[in-house]
Amino acid sequence: MDQGSGGGVAMARGMIVFCEIDNVLAEVNHRSSLSAEDDRLVMGDGLIFPTSRMLRGFMRSGAEIALVSNRSAKLSEATKQWLKGAGIDYDWLYFGGMTPKYGAFLKKTLQEHRVDRLIAAVGASQEFVSVMASHPNRPVCYVVRKGE
Repeated sequence: MDQGSGGGVAMARGMIVFCEIDNVLAEVNHRSSLSAEDDRLVMGDGLIFPTSRMLRGFMRSGAEIALVSNRSAKLSEATKQWLKGAGIDYDWLYFGGMTPKYGAFLKKTLQEHRVDRLIAAVGASQEFVSVMASHPNRPVCYVVRKGE
């Protein structure tokens, strides 16, 4: 897990928002039939603008942002470059690989970084939303789905 460029203000200190990257913040369908390990393709990901605006709002309110991806850690540098180029600030970045263990990541992040309250989760995968929704803080879960 990497620490990012964010830095919330005191208003929401101790509060965190978790957000999936793939198909929530970044449009990745253009590379679905190509190698999942080709870091050059990451730069072609499209920004999902409404999600980026939502994250900026949470960041401005002082909440910490934890980005979660099912990408391999081999794509970490390319992903960080893409996030920087898209103007996305974050506090934590996690690469879980093809079978991310969201529950373990959530627990570890909240404990290690002394974050008291999970206030929201923004995601698309059923597992991510389920794990986040079952947290005792009862965060608001935003489910992102692209229109057909």
